Amino acid sequence: MANLASLTQINVVVAERPPYAYPNASDPYGWSGMLVSLIPVLFQAAGINASLNFYESPDNGGGTLKNGTWNGVTGELIAKRADIAAFPLVQSPGRPDYIDMSYSYNEAGLGILVKKQISSSSGTTLYLKPFTSDLWAVLICTVLGMGFALYLLSLVSPLGGYAIKRMRNVTAGTEEQRYVIEDMLDSFLIDVLMAAVNNAWEPRGKSWSIRLPFVAYIFFMLIIISSYTANFASYLTVNQFSTVVSSLQDLKKGGLNFTINAGGATYTYFTQSLAPTILTLQPKLSTVDATFPGLDSVRSGAASAYIGESPTLRYFAGMEPCDLAVVGQPFGPSVYTLGLQFNSPYTPRINEAMLTLKGNGYLDRLQRIWIQDANVCGGNSASDTIGALSISDFSGLWYLLLVAIAFGFVWAGLERYVLFLLTRYPSLRDRLAAWKAAAARHGKNFEMTRVFSHVFSRSVSILVRSKSEIAAATPTGRARAPASAEEERSTERAARLAVENYDREKAERAAQKVGRLW
Repeated sequence: MANLASLTQINVVVAERPPYAYPNASDPYGWSGMLVSLIPVLFQAAGINASLNFYESPDNGGGTLKNGTWNGVTGELIAKRADIAAFPLVQSPGRPDYIDMSYSYNEAGLGILVKKQISSSSGTTLYLKPFTSDLWAVLICTVLGMGFALYLLSLVSPLGGYAIKRMRNVTAGTEEQRYVIEDMLDSFLIDVLMAAVNNAWEPRGKSWSIRLPFVAYIFFMLIIISSYTANFASYLTVNQFSTVVSSLQDLKKGGLNFTINAGGATYTYFTQSLAPTILTLQPKLSTVDATFPGLDSVRSGAASAYIGESPTLRYFAGMEPCDLAVVGQPFGPSVYTLGLQFNSPYTPRINEAMLTLKGNGYLDRLQRIWIQDANVCGGNSASDTIGALSISDFSGLWYLLLVAIAFGFVWAGLERYVLFLLTRYPSLRDRLAAWKAAAARHGKNFEMTRVFSHVFSRSVSILVRSKSEIAAATPTGRARAPASAEEERSTERAARLAVENYDREKAERAAQKVGRLW
């Protein structure tokens, strides 16, 4: 076994495959990319003192077995001209029998790259596009159903559909009031319609069994209206893209041609797979020598799609001129590894280092730097374009609305039960009236506080007057003697008694009103 501590030269074979590796004269190694950044860190984490020498593979690819001989980077490893390969290799049939393969640094699979086509956003039904037709139908049913639910709540609740109006006879010198009950059942449909256009007012029903569900409905409509406004604005300002192909099934149904790289695991997958879909697609298959000719064939229309490693395709879809998109779900070979010479002394140390870098998040950071952060188009798949919102996007709002309506019926049931108790047990009703009267007397009612402050301030002003202000001439012209201390205390007691009497009378009138109300 080689002495790993004294080793100074490691030959790294590389083939162009952005973002994993691509030529860059300004880089010390002459190459840049995710694997070019990974390999030095990997050897350092493995404790191997190495001087890396990157050189390009004679065949630009991972390599395939032809006439008993491997080409590409796999052939370089077998020939022992390279110690490790900076290329996204997968475990294609036969390859692990000739070279060592490290633990995976990425699981992605193959992807489909297509050209974006700008779709027209004009038409008389543009205002309907932010929502799907199913969502529009459900929203209409929700508005009508909410009006019907509020109507049912008004029937269940003893106070749900009525408003109590107080009227005072100003011609009479009494504090008596009459109560007029007004039916408000005909207003619920108008209430829900006005809330649907973001112009809600207070519901006519005075019961909380109606108010709480109505508040939940207003919140529901606020989210719906905000979402519609945002999505509709996007339709008016952002170009919409469509693609002819969105999956392998589209290629199969349309009989469309596509291209892949010659050689490597992708070529092996499409030429040796026994899957029915792949067998159907094989007559439409064409090959290119490198990634860039594949991109050009899609842009020119010579091929409907270019199929390759998903990270590579997402990298190019995120580059200007932003005219490409990755569609469908990843498929096929999905585990990417590094290749080493067969029974290489570095393999165990490299595998341990790979696990270390995966555990500390370094591999995830590389993915973000070389793929996500390199994207300048804002979206690298056709699914990133604007789409109509569906029912599933708002499912939680309907659950909230149903819970609020259920709570309203529970509250209405409690109102009926309380009314039953007060009707059957007059003593309980009288006790409740007394509690209300006590609360009105001792609570911080605005009107009572205002009256108390007015009377008390007048009493205090009388007590603090100076002797000269209190003195006044008598009918005979003699001056009145100053009030004694006892007279001042008597005046203060009278003022306080007046306030207490006023409060007591007000409480008694409130109790009478409550009694008449029940």
